[in-house]
Amino acid sequence: MKDSYYADKRDLVKWGALVHLACRHRIKKIVQVGFLRSDSQASLSFGSEEVEFPTPVWKHFRSPQHIEELGRLSDVEIDLFDTVFEPVQRQAYVENACSYLRKLNVGKIVLLDPDTGIEPDSGCKSEHISEREVSLFWQALAPGDWLVIYQHKSRQPDWSERRHAKFRSACNSAKVVTIKSKIAADVVLFAARR
Repeated sequence: MKDSYYADKRDLVKWGALVHLACRHRIKKIVQVGFLRSDSQASLSFGSEEVEFPTPVWKHFRSPQHIEELGRLSDVEIDLFDTVFEPVQRQAYVENACSYLRKLNVGKIVLLDPDTGIEPDSGCKSEHISEREVSLFWQALAPGDWLVIYQHKSRQPDWSERRHAKFRSACNSAKVVTIKSKIAADVVLFAARR
């Protein structure tokens, strides 16, 4: 997830769904595996003068770590696996995240949050997660845990159905719930309980 994608209407859907799921199933921990990639800090133009954004402003609006405050307000502990995601080191990133999840001895919801979701049929790029990688996360969960993935709309007319099938396959054919909202019709979340 790029820093600039944090805190938009899609995050309302994402976190509304996660907090609802946690409350409904009495789960006290949500772990966001953010696939975090940094954006370079932009500048402002004041007439002909270019100046950098003030660092406190940039950090406030571009800090996914602020999601932990939502946890305090919702009575759910939210952890961010905030290791920076380097696409050339995908395997190490996934292995480290799965190892981290295996060490958590508490019921949890794990959100996989790449920029656009599961890879399309054309292949996996830095903004995607592969079906094989989703399967590795599924295997790292304990019985009763939930796996949730953020999925952005693609140009295929049946994008949701295709990604649903890939997610279900990666989750060993578990029952998958599709979560969506009218306020951000270009995204869905897929959720499955281990």
